[in-house]
Order: sequence, then C-alpha cells, then structure tokens
Amino acid sequence: MKNAIGSAVPRALWNLLFVIPLSLVLVVPFFVAGAVLGTYLAYSHKLPEIPELANYQPRTVSTFFAEDGTVIGIFYKQKRFVVDLQQIPTHVVKAFVGVEDARFYEHSGVDWPGLARAMIRNLQAGRMAEGGSTISMQVTRNFMLTKEKRIARKLKEMILARRLERMWGKEKILYIYLNEIYLGDGCYGVQAAARNYFDKPVEHLTLAEAALLAGLVSSPSRYNPFKNANLASLKQKLVLRNMLRYGFITQEAFDRAASQTLQFRKEAPRPFDLVPDYAEAVRRYIVAKYGEDKLYNEGLKVFTACRVDYQKYALEAARKGVAEIKARHKHFAIIRTVDRTDIAGLLEERATPKLKEGRIYQGVVTRVTASKSDTVLDIALSKKLVGRATLEGKTDDFKVGHVLAVRFEGFMNGIPYFTPDDDPVLQSAMVVVENRTGYVRALVGGTSEERFKFHRAIQARRQPGSAFKPFIYATAIEQKSYSPATIIVDEEIEVDLGREDRLWAPKNAGGNVLGPLSLRRALELSRNICTIKILMDVGLDPVIETARKMGVSSRLGRNLSLSLGTSELTLLELTSAYTVFPNGGIHVQPTLIKRIEDRFGNVLEDNSKIPVLDEDQIPHPTPREELKEVQTRLSYPRPTAVTEEETEDDENEPAGEDTSQAEFDKPARPRPTTKPEKFPEERLGTRGVRDPEEPRAVTAALSPQTAYIMTDLLMGGVRSGTGSRLGQYLKRRDVAGKTGTTNQAADAWFIGFNPELTAGVWVGFDEKRPLGRREEGARSALPIWAYFMKEALEGKPERQFPVPPDIVFAEMTTYTGPSSEGSGPSDVREPIYKPFLGRTLILSPLDPPETLRWRQRPVPQESVSGHVERPPGAPAPPQGPVHLLYPRTQGPAAPPQPYAAPTQPPQPGPVRPPQPQSSQGQGYVAPGGSPSYGAASPSGPHYPRFPEPGGPTQVGPSTTVQRFYPVAQEPGRPAAPYVPPRLAPSALYPPVPEEDE
Repeated sequence: MKNAIGSAVPRALWNLLFVIPLSLVLVVPFFVAGAVLGTYLAYSHKLPEIPELANYQPRTVSTFFAEDGTVIGIFYKQKRFVVDLQQIPTHVVKAFVGVEDARFYEHSGVDWPGLARAMIRNLQAGRMAEGGSTISMQVTRNFMLTKEKRIARKLKEMILARRLERMWGKEKILYIYLNEIYLGDGCYGVQAAARNYFDKPVEHLTLAEAALLAGLVSSPSRYNPFKNANLASLKQKLVLRNMLRYGFITQEAFDRAASQTLQFRKEAPRPFDLVPDYAEAVRRYIVAKYGEDKLYNEGLKVFTACRVDYQKYALEAARKGVAEIKARHKHFAIIRTVDRTDIAGLLEERATPKLKEGRIYQGVVTRVTASKSDTVLDIALSKKLVGRATLEGKTDDFKVGHVLAVRFEGFMNGIPYFTPDDDPVLQSAMVVVENRTGYVRALVGGTSEERFKFHRAIQARRQPGSAFKPFIYATAIEQKSYSPATIIVDEEIEVDLGREDRLWAPKNAGGNVLGPLSLRRALELSRNICTIKILMDVGLDPVIETARKMGVSSRLGRNLSLSLGTSELTLLELTSAYTVFPNGGIHVQPTLIKRIEDRFGNVLEDNSKIPVLDEDQIPHPTPREELKEVQTRLSYPRPTAVTEEETEDDENEPAGEDTSQAEFDKPARPRPTTKPEKFPEERLGTRGVRDPEEPRAVTAALSPQTAYIMTDLLMGGVRSGTGSRLGQYLKRRDVAGKTGTTNQAADAWFIGFNPELTAGVWVGFDEKRPLGRREEGARSALPIWAYFMKEALEGKPERQFPVPPDIVFAEMTTYTGPSSEGSGPSDVREPIYKPFLGRTLILSPLDPPETLRWRQRPVPQESVSGHVERPPGAPAPPQGPVHLLYPRTQGPAAPPQPYAAPTQPPQPGPVRPPQPQSSQGQGYVAPGGSPSYGAASPSGPHYPRFPEPGGPTQVGPSTTVQRFYPVAQEPGRPAAPYVPPRLAPSALYPPVPEEDE
C-alpha cells in the first residue's frame, strides 16, 4: 500500500513538473498558431481590396476665383486641399510621426511592442485609453473601414495595414495620411488646417505650429486653440518632447519652438462673403449643370468673370439708391389714393379675404378718428370686412381714401386689427455685362440680408415697362423701313380688339398727347401711343423674333400690351439683350464663368472662345413689303464685315416716363443660332456638359446699321428724353440707355450702356407694390446706374460708338417737338442706312396725311435783316397770313407750292375708302411710287412730300376707320369736333392667342 502511494506521488509530480509543461510547450503553440491562423483566415475573408493609389480621389474643396485671382468662394463637405508629400516640410512630417507612430519607419504595418504597451495601459485604466494604432492602421481605418470601436475592426486594421505597407510603401501612406487626417474646425489634411489656424500654406509652417497641428489628431475638439488655448499649448509641448525623445529634433530646436508665441489667424470674412451674390449665382450654375457631388467633393477650379471692384461699386450704388428712395417717403404704406365717391364701388368689386396673422393686405381708409393720445383708422378690405388700426399720437398723415398696405395683427373683441406696413423691404438688383465678351462682371441679387434666398437678378421675372420699347423700334428700323425721322402722330386712339364691346383706349403717362413726333422723339419721350402704332404696323411675330435673337427667352405675350412691356423678364436677360446695340448687332450668350477645371487640370468648360461670322451671315436692313419693288432697283453694295475699334468707356428731364398698363477692338462674329435660349440655367449653359471646345451660343440679332441707329436714339434718350436726369450724376457723352416704369411704379428700371459695358438696374418690392409717389425709372433706378458707372469709368476717357459701313447722316424734315406747343416741322440730321436714303417711311402707315395737314403753323415772318427764316430750298411764302405745314405735291416738273389751309374746317365724316390698288400697311409715297425726302431730290425742298389731298388714306385692307381732325382756326372760330380714331389690329395681322405656345 505504501509502495503504491509512494509510486503515485512521484508520478503526479512527474506529470505536474514535466509532462504537463512539456505538453503545454508542445501543444499550446500549435493551438495558438491555429487560433491565430483561424482568426486571420476568418477576418481576412472579404476584406476590402487595397486600391490603386492612382484611384485615390479624396473629397476636396472646389474653389471659385474672380477675374484677378481673388478667391470668392470655397465649397466642400470636407474642407481639404490635397498637397504632394514633397510640398510638406520635413519637420511637419516628423511632428505627426513623433506623436502618432514614432516607430513608423521600423515596423511593417503593426507596432507589436506599441500594441502590447497600449493593452497594458488600457487594463490599468479599465478602459480604452490608448489604441496602439500605427499610421498605417489609421489609414486603413479611415480609407477602407468604419470607425466602430470593436476588436474585429482592430484585427482587420492589422491585417490590412501589413498589406497596405507591401503595396503602397511608407511615403505613399504618409501622403494619404497627411491629406486625410481630421484636424478640427471642418479641416481635413494639413493644408486645410494650416490655412484655417494660421492663415498660411503648409510650406510656411514653423516647428511650433506643426507641433500644435499634430497635437490635434487625438482630439481635435478638445485641443482646438480657438476654443481652449491652454490645453492646445500643453499638447503642443508634449508633441515637441516626443520629437526630442525620439531624436527627431535637437534640444536647441525644442527650446526655440517651445518659446515661440503662436500667431493664430485673425477673424476674417469667408471668401463667399466677399461677393456673395455672384458666388451664389455661380454655385447654382455649377449645381444645375454638373451636380452637387462634383461641386462639393471633386475639387473643381472655377474661374469666373467677376470683377470684385465692379461688384463692390454695384452693391454700394444699389444700397445708396435704395436709401435715397426711403428718405423721400414717410409712409410706404400709402399705395394710392381714391376719391371718396369711388370707395363704395371699389369695395363692391373686392372679394373678402381670409385673414392670417402676419400677412399683408390692402385696405381703404374709410374713417379717421383722432384724439390727443391716438389716431384710429377704419380700414375696409371689402364691403363685408372692416377693421381698425390704432396709431400712437395724433396724426393727419392718413386720409380717407388712402389705399394702405396693412399687416393683420389679430382679433380683439371680434374686430380685426391691422398695422400700416410702413417699412417694407425695398430691393434693388443690378447686372453688369461686358459687351464684346458677354462676361457678367457684377451681379447684385438684392440689397437686404435675405437676398440669398431669392436672387432677383437671375430669378425674378418682372414687367420691364418702357424698357421693352427698343425691341419694337429696332424691328421697325430693321424690317419696316422706319428711320429716326419717320413721323408718328401721338394722339388719342381706340383699338378695336375684335370682340364685342372691347375697345382699348391706351394712354400716355400723364394722359397727354403731343401730336406729330419723329420716331426719335417718340422713343426719347417714351410715348405709349406711338409705340402701339409702330407695333400694329410691324406686327407681333417680328418683334418677338427680334427679342428672341437678342437674348430674351422668357414668355412674351402675343398681344398689343407687349408694346407697354407687360411681359415679365429677368434683369439678366434684359441687360444682356441691350448689349446688342453697342456690340454691332451681335448677341453673345452671357456667362458668369470663363473656365472650369477638374482636380487634375482637365478643362470641363471654356467660355473664352467666340466664333467668327462670315460676312454673308451678317444681317442688313430689309425694305418693307410694299417697297421691295423699289428697293430691288437699287444697286447697293453687299454689307461688309463690321469693324470695331477698341474704345474706352460716357444728360435734363422733360415729360414723365411712360408706364405700362398691366408691361464693333472688333467683336467676334459668332455663327448665328435661331433656337430660343432657355433661362436662367439652360441659357447659361447648364443643359448637360458640353464639349469644352464648343464655343458659346451667339446670335447675329440685328444688322450693324440698325444697332448703331438704335444706339444713337438711346443716346438721345439720356440727353433730352426720359433719362435726361443722368446729366445730374454723370458728365459723359458716351452713354445711352432707356428707362422703364410699370403700372403704379411697382417696378423701376434703367438699362444703359457705353461702348464697353452694359448695366441694368431694377428697383421694387418683392410683393409688387408701388414705390411711391413720383417714383419712376428715371428717379429710382437711373441714379443707381449712374453711381455705379461713375466709379467704373473713373479715369477712363470717353469713347465713341463706332459708325458701321453704309451709315450716312442725311438732312431730313420731321417733328422734333409737340405741336401743342406750337412746334412745327424742322430740319434734322439723322443716321440712315445708305441704300435706304430717300426710300424710308415719311409717315407712319397708321397716320394719314390729313393728320398733319390740319396741324398747321404760321410761316415765319421776315426777320430784322429782311430775309425769310425758312428751311434751305423752301419756296418763298406768299404775302399775307398763310398757314402751311408741308409743300403741296405737284406734278413731277412743277415746282412745289405751299399748301394753304381751307377756309372752312372739314366736317366730321368717313375718310375716302381704301383704294383697291393699295397694299396692306401702305406707307405714304411721293409721285413716282417711292417715299422721298426733299434732301434726296435735287430740286425739292427739305420737306417730306405727300399725295394730293383726297388721296388714299388706307390703314389696311377692308378697314373702315373714321377720323376727325381739329383744324387750327383763326382766333374766335371754333374747332371741328374730335373723335379718337379707331384702329383695328385684325386688319394688320390675323388674330393670335394671348401667349406663346
């Protein structure tokens, strides 16, 4: 028994001391190796493939540049600027290696001693205090894995890190790491961090600055120097000590860096804040054309056409002009005034609105009750809805009949209470376009802080009023043989719209009429009735086609109110259209962008190329239909290419602006296009990504000759027309433009240009309410234009608008002033297309000669010197008080004689019926079958010639028009009764729908 026990004890000791340890030594390694192998096989299965470095495309910043290279916008989801490793200084690299992976150049992806050390510290701390990840492991985590804190992820990191080292190598891993690492404040990579914290590129970082950035890796928010400078400084010193310990820097470098006082970036405006309206417009363009991902992640370089100085001038001018308008009006709430007797009828027509707090309504003041403490207004929104507004103190500013804009505040004892909306947000927008290139140089979308929500320069469509009239006049000159001296009678008219009881009686601003006017004066004074007559003669479709060629893409109403500018347009397209006049008839598609490059420098879009037109692609004026037979007998040269000299960039105020009732250095000769452009996205080129080699869309919109004549007319508009106020602000002669005001002055416009730039200004409220009493384009928008142009043209000499070939200046006789003030025909010198010399309309086809014959003036009496003051070549007047207007047309060989007034006034009655041989829209022609000016006839005076009295006075085929004209009688004799002539548009062109298809 003892022997058995004794033998068992040594055996147990043997097993314990020898067999078991030997088994562990032999088995456990195999077990551990198997476990490790199994773990490796398990976690290496389906791991991400190591990508080729060439495919490395991190999210990076897209940058917008102005014309001078100024950064005006950066857009990103991760603020990152990718830099090559060679650009990063050695001490910057060592700072990050020293704090994150000191043995980076010694291990092969996993630092096993460092990993063991981290495990021990985590056990001691009872938590994950240290990760033990190498830089290679961090790259795999950030580049290929998620950031979840699990052992499985750590094992995957270790496996991928070794693969990464074998495939990429140390330098490439550092390149990725230093461009990917997050360093707080939205900055990814060392370049973005250097710019953010120190406002310098990474190449200029000092050792101390590099150490601070390296300290941000472990906790970017905790060690952010903008939030906690003390903690950031302590972490920086720790990084420097690590670098010293591992031999990355010397003691001297350590001491110098530790004692350096860091200078952080001062608070500075974001690039976007420099020219926000322009940058926002470019951002919308990029998103619409290329998509958000390309803008925010793919590092585009966008070189814009923005002039930062012009943008500054434009915004300052807009704000100054708006402030001046506000200063002129005490109560913006007063929209208009109605007569007391009309209040009931007005309320009867209005529907009762459903009230909502904070919303603006229009109401009529029906009673004012004033006391020493307050003033109570009874305000009726409709016949059934009457509320009140209580104002502090006694005031007599509000009267019965005032139509007010009021804000609904709520009910009190069942009574709705309102507050007059006296401080609405007045807005202004401006667009500046370079004529020759189409580059948009400045863009103001609004003057309030909310302007980014709605860009009024490119998004808002508003009625342009009289600013649309140049399209009609240009069409008349280009296609219907009008000249600046063609006479149109400004008179009361009624237009039969072809429907039962539908007569339209358009009015001029102020309701007055001025009698016969030249086409020049009609445009300068912006006469509505004259423009309507021209449109009725020219026709809707030609005008719309002209507007389309000039760049207008918004829908245009196909009705006579088109002449009053009732079709809504954007400021950008209207301003761009006006560039056709100083640009020799060529419209270049406007663009905000000169060039776009991707992150690799590939050009995605290049707008610097403008194609050249062949000579046969340049249009020229065409004679109207009834003059074509005469015109074909003329032997005039084919229009030659228009040349343009490189020119530098610049008046009195008569009658008020009309309001609508409801609205050649040598430019490239682009190849024309007839396809209407979309706007704003497609018009700016956002429909798909086009070939960067493809030039921008351009159009030969007008002949160079018509463009010049229109420029000359619009120059007159700012010297002696509705824009004459310009002379108070800008003393230059090389400027032209047109005002525009809509009904009740809800929109005020001024579009003007010089040989270099075209600028457009709009002023108004978003909700389309009146700007205030006496506000119009010349008073509200023109000063803003002048303030901008004064700064933009400062120091630049005046330039002349180049005169194209085949333009001559001819003596013509026309009406340059209102007959109501005793003004009669006078001689003028006007530009005219040479082949049309003596072959243009004398009188509008809608005005028969009798209109002028009864508007008489006395022959000038003999002067002190004893000679008669009369136009050169005019016959001597007979003795006695003879009234004449034009010499009577005689036979071809007979000398012209004065036309004497009849002794009796004409009796009311129909004019002579239309003659069968007359053609539609017949113009008035001299004997021989062609219109003529005396200046073109060797023997004739400088007077237009007209047919014999009683000749045809046709407006159109099958038109029955009754006209009655007053006669200038001798004193005491009553004038014949006057009835406004009734015009029938259907006789001039067939009925059309109200809108474009």
